[in-house]
Amino acid sequence: MYMTNYMETAVLNLFRGISITAPPKVYMALFLSNPGESGTGTEANYTGYSRVEVSFSTPAAMSSGIGVQNDQDVKFAIPQAAGGTVTHIGVMDSLSGGNMLVYGPLTDSLSIEANEAPVVVAGEAKWWITGNMSDAYKTKVLNVLRGTNCDGFTPYLALFNGNPEDTGAELSGGSYSRVALSFGAPEEQSAGQMMITNAAQASTARATAHQGTWTYTAIYDAASNGQPAYYAARSAPKEMRKGLIVIIAAGNLSLAMN
Repeated sequence: MYMTNYMETAVLNLFRGISITAPPKVYMALFLSNPGESGTGTEANYTGYSRVEVSFSTPAAMSSGIGVQNDQDVKFAIPQAAGGTVTHIGVMDSLSGGNMLVYGPLTDSLSIEANEAPVVVAGEAKWWITGNMSDAYKTKVLNVLRGTNCDGFTPYLALFNGNPEDTGAELSGGSYSRVALSFGAPEEQSAGQMMITNAAQASTARATAHQGTWTYTAIYDAASNGQPAYYAARSAPKEMRKGLIVIIAAGNLSLAMN
């Protein structure tokens, strides 16, 4: 299952201090064609059809990431006549119009037949997030589908020895401190994903003593404490010896959603 460009942009804007205001309700819609990341496509329109409110489970481990699924059957109006073949479903922020948040193909296409109500059985519609976003923020983002706002933040570069969400320890001593980052507006890439890059150079203070071994790079949501929002392992460990400075040139740090 996939996020639309609208939702990808909203998620990336969290790293630019822009919060996501969750819709109070979300609705499942049936599509006769692939809506794609633009959230367009041919929505079902048989007589009596309308989108149906849907609720999702608490985010939990799913498909090597964190995911949610519809926690009740989603039953659509009974068609009076055949209405085409449903190939995709989408989750919308409004009963009509509005924006598509996420979408995906049905495992098996659904033919709309007269006097047979289309039903998406509980647990059949699943969305999950994988990749380098932290589990904490995957959960926050998925909770938007459950009516919970997600606060934007000022991002800070943090250096770790070990996984920040596991037993990793942040480097310390020798004038170490996190460094504020700034990102430009999300832009769509040729491969379809939305991406942000750092808008200005960021650099740490020169180490005045050995700070530890740098094995993970993280982006935190606070200058101290807080939670990791993103992290990735370095290709090779780096001993942060006295005198070293970490410099990230503008445009060299990118985050993408797809």
